Amino acid sequence: MARFTKNSDRDYDVVLLGATGFTGRFAAMHLAEIDRDLKWAIAGRSGAKLTKLAEELRLKTSQNPDVIPVEFTTQSLDALAMQTRCLVATVGPFPQHGVLVFKSCAENGTHYVDINGETPSVLELIKAYEDTAKSTGAMMIPSCGVGSLPADLLTCLMVEKVKETFDCPTSAGLISVHDSRVQASGGTLNGLVTSVSSYGLRNILKAGKPWALSPIRPARPQADESRNVSKDIIERLKLAAALHQWSTSMMKLIDVRTLKIEEVFDEEIPNYVILSHTWDEEEVSFQDFQDIDVAQNMKGFEKIEEICRLARARGVDYAWVDTCCIDKTSSADLSESINSMFRYYHDAQACYAYLADMPRTRSLEKHLRNCRWFTRGWTLQELLAPAEVRFYDQDWNLLGTKESLVEIISDITGILCDVLLGKTPLWDIPVATRMAWAAARSTKRKEDVAYSLLGIFDINMPMLYGEGPKAFRRLQEEICKKDDDTSLLAWDSRRPLHSRTSVAFASSPADFAGHEKTQAITRFRNYDVGMELTSRGPRFMGRNLCMVVIPSDKDIQRPCPHGILGLAIVPKPILLPEEDNGGIIRYVLRLDIGTSTHRCGIFLEKVQPDLFRRDCNLPMALMSYKLDHLTEYQPSFIIVEDQLSYRRPDSTLWGRHKSVHVPIDKRIKISRILPRTSWDICSRLLFAPRFSTQVQALKLVVNLQPTQLELWMLCDRRHIQSSGRPRILLLDASASRSDTTDIGIQAFLRHINREEEEDHWHAVISEGFKPDSFDDSITAGLGTQRYRISALVDVRTVKLKGYDVKEFSVRFNIRPI
Repeated sequence: MARFTKNSDRDYDVVLLGATGFTGRFAAMHLAEIDRDLKWAIAGRSGAKLTKLAEELRLKTSQNPDVIPVEFTTQSLDALAMQTRCLVATVGPFPQHGVLVFKSCAENGTHYVDINGETPSVLELIKAYEDTAKSTGAMMIPSCGVGSLPADLLTCLMVEKVKETFDCPTSAGLISVHDSRVQASGGTLNGLVTSVSSYGLRNILKAGKPWALSPIRPARPQADESRNVSKDIIERLKLAAALHQWSTSMMKLIDVRTLKIEEVFDEEIPNYVILSHTWDEEEVSFQDFQDIDVAQNMKGFEKIEEICRLARARGVDYAWVDTCCIDKTSSADLSESINSMFRYYHDAQACYAYLADMPRTRSLEKHLRNCRWFTRGWTLQELLAPAEVRFYDQDWNLLGTKESLVEIISDITGILCDVLLGKTPLWDIPVATRMAWAAARSTKRKEDVAYSLLGIFDINMPMLYGEGPKAFRRLQEEICKKDDDTSLLAWDSRRPLHSRTSVAFASSPADFAGHEKTQAITRFRNYDVGMELTSRGPRFMGRNLCMVVIPSDKDIQRPCPHGILGLAIVPKPILLPEEDNGGIIRYVLRLDIGTSTHRCGIFLEKVQPDLFRRDCNLPMALMSYKLDHLTEYQPSFIIVEDQLSYRRPDSTLWGRHKSVHVPIDKRIKISRILPRTSWDICSRLLFAPRFSTQVQALKLVVNLQPTQLELWMLCDRRHIQSSGRPRILLLDASASRSDTTDIGIQAFLRHINREEEEDHWHAVISEGFKPDSFDDSITAGLGTQRYRISALVDVRTVKLKGYDVKEFSVRFNIRPI
């Protein structure tokens, strides 16, 4: 990128950043061996790890590099860059950490080398800092590592060989691996998936073209022979982006005879047994296990010895124990292991469950119920995943197997026997039921509430310790992306009265408590109803929204005696017109879960034409199969997340601002609304549309004893800015008769009868309708009796949740003339 310049006044010739990582350690060893006169240092985030590495290098090579702890901030990295002539970066992931390092070197005239193999990020760096590096004299050399160099060298050698052998140019080349001894690490796979999601396939392919990273361009366009290769690359990238837990590359296993840990890969993984237990004091970590003399003096070593003894007795050579087979100091190893945990237990030849607080007793069932093992979050998947689970008491006496104790375990956990024995697959069980299994379980860290459930829902996601309860929300979002089972929302949403926020997702598995005890739960597979995740909350498609009436306290039915459903309300079907109902009107979203007599649902309030919020002051709804409920027309809607989709706490009230309220008038019924989604039957509001040019209309039936009149009320919001209120137009709906001579009304009626969901004034006017020919009153009637009907608009301010909301209210004046 730039000419090589000397910056000899620096403290070091080379600083290796990221020296304690996998690749960094090899680079440090290489630097220690190549030149005794080299002034160099190792840098990274952990001073303790750097000091330990420096000591290792001193013992092996007599080299003693300086140690420079550094934070990944602009100020700290600038200071580091100014200390060295050349900085070698082995940090990762590069899109996250490498950009700041690259920037500091380019701006401070420090030569730079990295092993970044993600060409889209390299292309962005070149575009951003090419001119800067030229001005400071910094030579920037990205992609100088094992991840990218061999492919380039092999391509170069192949092209030269073709030219030498066949005397012809090469238009395209394809490299494939036919026999690989190892597979990509979890970090590599995570980087690949991150690249696909961050840059998109189009930009990845663009950055991968031969001349993408070069300022020199070919004299003529490249041939199209590589088109098929690009298609193959796309399919491979799609496959990589879809990788999940069953594609994990490596696991650590204990050799039960030598008590040494070995790393094995997918195709080489031997038979092994696995330990399930609750953690106690002095557990043996991965680092502790490296020194067997130290490990043997720790309390937790007995469990390792016992699992190895049981494995040897079974004729199995390997065992897996979570305390020492996961390097918890490595975020990559920890993340890979947690995402693979369900598979580890599923693939084990047998799982040995050690119940440390289970005494040797004849009262098996009584004491088994009180075991801490049944209250911990992580042991849920350890119970469900293995085909064979063998339970041992505190003295390592066999209590029985999952199969022999299945009825007791089912009673303790609420999990059906067929599920425990693997006869019913987990994906046949509703999401809410699986959540309920974990309702009474706990974990030491809040994040592990979610991470311990990943395998039960076949979900993969990165570990972010420090995010707290947000991890459980992320889990639900991933479930929403993967599964359209709406029972995900079948949780107890009750919040303190007058709460200003509403959420779509539960705060913990405890919100689902009660679903595990309902034996007759049925999964409703509505293939015509979909659910997807948006930035504002889950979106629903399909006709699964209905209108109901919440009965008065004395009429409330509670058909289920226990748990979350024991508090549920059985709503009544709505009666039309609305004023004939004797309770509160609400919307109910019917969910994919229910009992033998009722289907579960959640109560919703409408806040905008396509947005609903959950009524957190109401329990769940139980919809009787015997009752027919009126379905609301709402082809697509979102259950809004107040806390996440907007920054202001009053955001869900925006739909109420400048809405039009039509109060109940026993003389007037509403028979039609355009557009239908803008009307809220619960609050009798016509929500403000996205554009003031949109036509909103209500068809009214006016009761004039002994006759009835039909009118159209049009709401013209184009006048709000000038007059402070919308203009109301009244039209005689009887003008649709063939003998009418009012061309304007005919034009309007022709337009709205096309059932357009959204119409705008310019489109109606273009067909001959003249708004100025009408006003807010009309004279109509049958025979000799005539009436003057007027619509009056009042402006009012409504106090909602502590905020002032401006609304318009329309009232009608009917008098005979």
